[in-house]
Amino acid sequence: MLNYKVEFDTLDWVNAGTGIRHKIYKNNNVQLRLIEFSEGLEHPDWCLVGHTAYILEGRLEICFESFSEVYEPGSALLIPEGESHKHIPRPLSPLVRLFSVEKS
Repeated sequence: MLNYKVEFDTLDWVNAGTGIRHKIYKNNNVQLRLIEFSEGLEHPDWCLVGHTAYILEGRLEICFESFSEVYEPGSALLIPEGESHKHIPRPLSPLVRLFSVEKS
């Protein structure tokens, strides 16, 4: 029997740097991530990776090269990959939790 259910509660948190941790579920070429940003997030470099995500909790600012945008619970983001869409995340609340679907 195939299992289509992903139980994030059974997955371990992985610390990915100061102020960021995530849980990852991979299946073929897709990964699902539950991501938490916290105060003190260190993300000094521009991110060129594309993201499709849904904000579950907290307020997140995404800074692009010429503007920034604020995301709140219930909003989603769809950022294409590449230099022209480079961005840096910045939490505006003590904790930001989001769900992301990505290529692995």
